[in-house]
Amino acid sequence: MKSFLRLQKLFVLCCIMLLVVIVSSQAALAQPLPGFTVAYASPAPCKADNFTVVVRGVSNGNLILIEDATVTLVKDWLLVDSKQTASEYPDHGTAKFSFNLSAGTMYIIVTKHGYKTYVGTCTLTCGPLDWIYRKSLWVSWHAGGTIVWEKYQDYFELHGCFNAIINLEYRWRLWSVVLDIGYNEFKLKEFDRHYHWWNITPSIRYHIPMKRFKPFINVGPGLYIPREGNNRFGFKAGLGFDYDIGNGLLFEMGTDYHQVFSKKGDANFGGKKFAFQHFHVGVIYCLNRKG
Repeated sequence: MKSFLRLQKLFVLCCIMLLVVIVSSQAALAQPLPGFTVAYASPAPCKADNFTVVVRGVSNGNLILIEDATVTLVKDWLLVDSKQTASEYPDHGTAKFSFNLSAGTMYIIVTKHGYKTYVGTCTLTCGPLDWIYRKSLWVSWHAGGTIVWEKYQDYFELHGCFNAIINLEYRWRLWSVVLDIGYNEFKLKEFDRHYHWWNITPSIRYHIPMKRFKPFINVGPGLYIPREGNNRFGFKAGLGFDYDIGNGLLFEMGTDYHQVFSKKGDANFGGKKFAFQHFHVGVIYCLNRKG
């Protein structure tokens, strides 16, 4: 009988202890998990030999370096590398990586039991033109040939047409705002003499992220001023590429389509619209390499 009472007391004690454990576990699960504070360079070069990720977290109200956290790098949905943060000084709480990737966005994921998962992004830029992605002001000089589109060749000769252009360009990362001032020389068929148009065309330009060779596209409205007759509005759309020469100089080659709108009562060309194509090469110089 006494043994039965002892067993009964022991059973009740075990149930109480189990209940305490369950309640404590549920309370712990109900508490929000602490998060990470993660530091790394962004933007960063595409090719890196010492890309460092520093992981910190809160413990007893203090921000400390976290060891044995798993840091994973992902680019274009592919695993780049995965390492654990070091547990010994001088690299305590850090993970270091080497990689050679293309430009774009790389994801940084940090995990450890008892902490919220961290997901961050890092912008990778490539090649010696990295500083172009910062804010910068450029000036350029271009020259080349001009072709009048076939449907408008009743007025102009196909040969003997050329252009000269000055650009002022403000770049920020992959985008540019460009102001073109262009001189376009044509030859009239009817009078066998030269006839020019000035174009003033602000445009938006987007640079495709590559290394030394950097293609771009651009589009924008324009004001077209003829030698004789009324001014007209129009637009241009074009493409081309920049190539890094060095020391703040770029070589550029491109082509632009110009459409000049019609206007009733114009003295020039019976008020009809016309279009021409620029082909030009030039050099671009950076006025301020600091961004």
